[in-house]
Amino acid sequence: MTTTLDEEPRALVRSFSSDLEGRANGPQGRLQHVLIDECTQEERREAEDRNWRIYFEPWQPGSQELQDAFLRKEGVMLSKAWKAFREKLPDCDKAAFARRAPSVADVIETVEDIGAEWECSRRKGKWGLAKGYFHKVAGGFNSHATLLELLPTGSEYVSLFSGATKSIMKASANHEKIAQGLGKALSEITHVVETCTRVCQLYNTEAIQMLIAKLYAHIFLFLKDAMSWYLDKQWKRVLHALREDFFDDFKDQIANISIIAGQVEHQARMGIAAEQRTTRVVVEKTQSTAVQTQVAVDDLRLFAIGQARATAELVAQVQRIESKASEEGQRKELLILEEPQRLKSLTSFIATHIMELLEGQAEDWLEQRRAAITTPDRSVRQLEDVPKRLLLGDAKVELKLPGRDEYLDASRDLENYILYHDVRGPHETAPSVSVDTGVSIRLQSFITNADEKLPAIAGPTHLDQEGMSTTTKVAVSFVDFAEKTRLPVVSYFCQLPEGTERRSGLGREVQELVSLVYSLIRQLVQCLPLRPQDPINLSIADLEELDGTAGSLALGIRIVVKLLAEMDTILFVVINGLQWLDDRDADEHLVELLRMLLGSAGLDSRIKVLITTTGKSRALLHVLPEEQYLLADEGGARRRGLAARPLDW
Repeated sequence: MTTTLDEEPRALVRSFSSDLEGRANGPQGRLQHVLIDECTQEERREAEDRNWRIYFEPWQPGSQELQDAFLRKEGVMLSKAWKAFREKLPDCDKAAFARRAPSVADVIETVEDIGAEWECSRRKGKWGLAKGYFHKVAGGFNSHATLLELLPTGSEYVSLFSGATKSIMKASANHEKIAQGLGKALSEITHVVETCTRVCQLYNTEAIQMLIAKLYAHIFLFLKDAMSWYLDKQWKRVLHALREDFFDDFKDQIANISIIAGQVEHQARMGIAAEQRTTRVVVEKTQSTAVQTQVAVDDLRLFAIGQARATAELVAQVQRIESKASEEGQRKELLILEEPQRLKSLTSFIATHIMELLEGQAEDWLEQRRAAITTPDRSVRQLEDVPKRLLLGDAKVELKLPGRDEYLDASRDLENYILYHDVRGPHETAPSVSVDTGVSIRLQSFITNADEKLPAIAGPTHLDQEGMSTTTKVAVSFVDFAEKTRLPVVSYFCQLPEGTERRSGLGREVQELVSLVYSLIRQLVQCLPLRPQDPINLSIADLEELDGTAGSLALGIRIVVKLLAEMDTILFVVINGLQWLDDRDADEHLVELLRMLLGSAGLDSRIKVLITTTGKSRALLHVLPEEQYLLADEGGARRRGLAARPLDW
């Protein structure tokens, strides 16, 4: 009975297995197998893809156990060692650490301070080598902060690492051999960290973070051991220093740190390879999907018959039309996007060729003019006195108006009387200068506000180490700002001629006044239009009458006024050191020049005149009330406790 009961379930199982095997061998069973195989292969591909993606996808831990495993223990040990080490430091260094938490900038500043001390005391020896090591450490120290901050809790270790490094570097500064060995060790550590910082920023994965934590655990251990080495008894440390170098005691640790850094870099480069492989797989999969889709559409058309075939053909035709319409739309969008650039290129091409054509015609005209002028007769060259159109019989001949080139050519002889080192000041670049806040605000308003008038600034007579007064530095700074921002500026820095610059028959003040007036004329002529539309109210004959004598000053001043009236844009006129021209022989013409300049500035808001003097100018006081002088005293502001504000245009 028992045997019969045991055999019945077994027979039932065998029967069900045979039935299942038969169904699996049918068409439906084969389809199930195919689907199962495809699902299995897809799961295997996804698992393989995940295994490769961990090499380059960013990773954030759920807790701090990763860092605790490596860094927490060594960080606590280093903190204790650093605390004991600080107790041995001088009181001034203790106070520096008590004020705030150390940073990377403190380490760099310490290296600079130590380098300055060594530079003062170094004559010969190995101090230069130690200094080079320390500067290498400072140059790459930011890499440590960058690498530590890749860890979720790494920022709290930056201060500990910076403070410990700063302390031991400061302590070793007075021991030549120790400083050299420590500098060499720190520079090698910093070098290996620098090599792997950039790739680690790209691939901040779990494995990378674990290796970074391991790397800095060993670096912290090195710093702790270095502090313990330094805190040995003095006689023992001296014996060590005489017997072997600091670097030799720690070369095994440094080699181990280099190996771990190499592992970090290798892991990061694995991320590069993994990312390339994943990209290739995705591209191949996308291409395969597109091909399979196209094959599926073709299959529908091939195996369809009758009405189904006609429908499939119609669907394929509609798809082709949609594809062409989509491509045409994309081309139109691209043309719309590129249209501004195409128009810009076409405009530039046309403008360039037109300019080349005009330049060629202008050169031909100038050559003809040079060939025609064979006599110095002024009546021939005085074109502005000739009407624009002359009637010769029944023909009209149009003459071009003289412009910038003609006036420059007519005033070329003025160069012989101009002291050009006075045109742009005594410095090629603007010096730093600080003035009273009120003066700085007035100067900025003078530039930006069309109605602001600031005719004169006076300063003290004392000079700085470079022999420059406060007002001279203000003028140089203003001219430099105007040139950098492409504001039209005409400037002159008065300085009495010396030595070979002196010309007989003229006093130094009169000669400098002639140079000032002629320089203003030449600079203003350069601001004239190249081809004016209307005649310029200036005779070329007047320019040719300027001969560098005191008698030509009145004519020169009138020419300056005429040229100022021709300016069609804002123009700054800066004159410095006018007090040098205070002289009985020059007073009359100098007062007339100032009256004309300030009058032009008063009538026309486009002309802005700024005059700076050291002390008060007697001639300027004849024209300008004393209360309109603005005092710019850099040193006096500091002595009175006022805010000496750097000029910021």
